[in-house]
Amino acid sequence: MIIVGIDPGQQGSIAFIDMKKKKEWIEDMSLLPENVINANYLYNLISNQKDVCQRIYVFLEKAQAMPGQGSVSMFNYGTGYGKILAVLEILGLSFEEVRPNKWKTEFGLSGLKKTNKKEKMTKEEKTAAKKQRKEMAVKTAMQMFPRLKNEFYTSKGKMLDGRAEALLIAAYGVRKVGG
Repeated sequence: MIIVGIDPGQQGSIAFIDMKKKKEWIEDMSLLPENVINANYLYNLISNQKDVCQRIYVFLEKAQAMPGQGSVSMFNYGTGYGKILAVLEILGLSFEEVRPNKWKTEFGLSGLKKTNKKEKMTKEEKTAAKKQRKEMAVKTAMQMFPRLKNEFYTSKGKMLDGRAEALLIAAYGVRKVGG
């Protein structure tokens, strides 16, 4: 069985865990020149795995509104999410949408909230907390999958947290199906 974890969005990724072969790999979300998800690429990528392994189960991070995003950004995100759902449906794959707080809680990544509930977090505090959560996701993925530790940063040191999150979503899936 292959478990697939998808972190949707332009910076997202698709992670595969082959439970039989004990092998993991990550693919970045392919984008068209207009910066929208390339559904054809996604279809071929997953279809190729379906040819190798008949049993594939997908865990997809559930789309949700994100504070601070504009309507155009959210529309584009929703369009991409719809493309992912369409590919999964066309391929006839079983999948589960999982809320971010659910899979993140599984790996202890849902914390970093403000300590004083009466005070609102500043924009800077929110940005710092978000960055810290992403760094924690990368560190957790590196610890769980040391063979892939070089996959989470570019050669210039930029963090590729979409890869780490996709892999952790797949790992969440493995735990849920009993792997």
